[in-house]
Amino acid sequence: MLRQTYPLAERYITVTPSNTRALNAHDLADIIEEEYRGSVTACGNPASGIRLAMEHITGDHVVCVFGSLYMLGEIREYLLQTKE
Repeated sequence: MLRQTYPLAERYITVTPSNTRALNAHDLADIIEEEYRGSVTACGNPASGIRLAMEHITGDHVVCVFGSLYMLGEIREYLLQTKE
């Protein structure tokens, strides 16, 4: 996914999902910095990652989330709670 999205992304925000098998956000951020020279910020969990993304979105920017359906469910739940 990184190889496909790198030319389109202005920055990456990595998170550590609530799964013991998940890649740590800091480890993924290191890979992005080393292999793609991308702008990246590591966050501790999906909620903090999406909060950071939403704080920096302006104009016609798009936030694109990659991960498991379980993690996407966490993000969806967070967004629904903040919408209320």
